[in-house]
Amino acid sequence: MRRLLVNNPVSGNHRSTTLACEIARDRGYQVWDTEKPGDAFELAHRAAVEGVDAIIASGGDGTVNEVIHGVDHAGMLRKSRLGVVPTGTGNGFAKDIGISSVRSAFDAIESGHVRLLDLGTANDHLFIKTCSSGFPATLSAHTTHEMKRFFGLTAYGLGAVPSALDALQSQHADTLPKLHARVGSEDDPMWTGTAAMVLIGNSRRFPGLRYRQAPMEDGLLEVVVVKRPSVVQTLRRAEPLAMRFDSPYLLRTQTAELEIEAPAPTLFSLDGEIIERTHLTISVRPKAVQFCVGDQYEY
Repeated sequence: MRRLLVNNPVSGNHRSTTLACEIARDRGYQVWDTEKPGDAFELAHRAAVEGVDAIIASGGDGTVNEVIHGVDHAGMLRKSRLGVVPTGTGNGFAKDIGISSVRSAFDAIESGHVRLLDLGTANDHLFIKTCSSGFPATLSAHTTHEMKRFFGLTAYGLGAVPSALDALQSQHADTLPKLHARVGSEDDPMWTGTAAMVLIGNSRRFPGLRYRQAPMEDGLLEVVVVKRPSVVQTLRRAEPLAMRFDSPYLLRTQTAELEIEAPAPTLFSLDGEIIERTHLTISVRPKAVQFCVGDQYEY
């Protein structure tokens, strides 16, 4: 069985990355290092075309996303077995599939416990964990690699400060994000309206929102819409409000499709990677990708 570790050497901390490469080589894996953004896509695509049996992403959620795109571009998502070794700053997806450490990742890969997981689609892009617009996307865009490397997950909060202060100090509602969202199908929408944020989860938790989300195999996305963009306190208290099912500011639901439109090019974050669009059509590709999962994975 041919196994490959697609390693992002600048993701997260050096110790975890070094350990992952050592274990991989000891167990007979090939190790291919990335050198720049986009390399994980190219390496995963090459591996899938060459018929590598197991393609493992060593890095954070962004590296996983690139690997998935590369394998998808080769048309091999249902044939290639994928895995993740959590060596990044944000390892949310690894935790969602029951992998808590570098060593447990290799145990999961070699156990042969594989599940078919859903993928989210946003126009021509894929996401395995999250898609967001509004402040969470701005937060991702303003968080530098150096901040993530030295401050870990708290870097995302640090990165949000400049944008948050600008909005909170403004006296004009027009400075806050205005997104027109339709949740549900065009023929039978659950909700339509204007939002400040739209948070979409395909996995167990959306970063910063501490309630459990839906399984990753049910053909549905978890959606949180922050409504009433003129209410500044909504932006400041998004997380506590998300814990209240009766909040008038939030819509929480599940759907297989939704649509977001913006009056001008707007940032969207897909697994932490940024794209800029005025329109996104978001849907689910059910049971689209094979992933090695850990013993603690819930489905």
